[in-house]
Amino acid sequence: MGRKFKVSVGEKTFIVEVEELLGEPPRASVTPTGVYPSKPVEEVTPLRPLLKETMQKTDDIGVVSAPIPGVVVSLKCKVDDRVKVGDVLLVLETMKMENEIYSPKDGVVRKVAVSEGAQVSSGSILVEID
Repeated sequence: MGRKFKVSVGEKTFIVEVEELLGEPPRASVTPTGVYPSKPVEEVTPLRPLLKETMQKTDDIGVVSAPIPGVVVSLKCKVDDRVKVGDVLLVLETMKMENEIYSPKDGVVRKVAVSEGAQVSSGSILVEID
């Protein structure tokens, strides 16, 4: 038997039971009106490995493209900045959600092709790194 917590989401209240098992993923059950069997918690895939898909190669220059359409909320890099894999290059807002765009490689920023407030389409060039 695990520990029980009362959780409210909007106007609904749930009783959540959390059980810690050594060597196994955590299990939880939610009981809004009845009891549901415990199910293993799914592991979350980190986003950073997926961002390598936004990188295109042009000779030795890496072109970082917009993975989704949106508006550039803020730039976190400028020309001649040294960046490493995983550094945030800019923040792109899509459907009222802010998405950080990471550097997929180590290098130096050679071009920032967008400005804050710019609307971009999926596939638009954002930054060039070499």
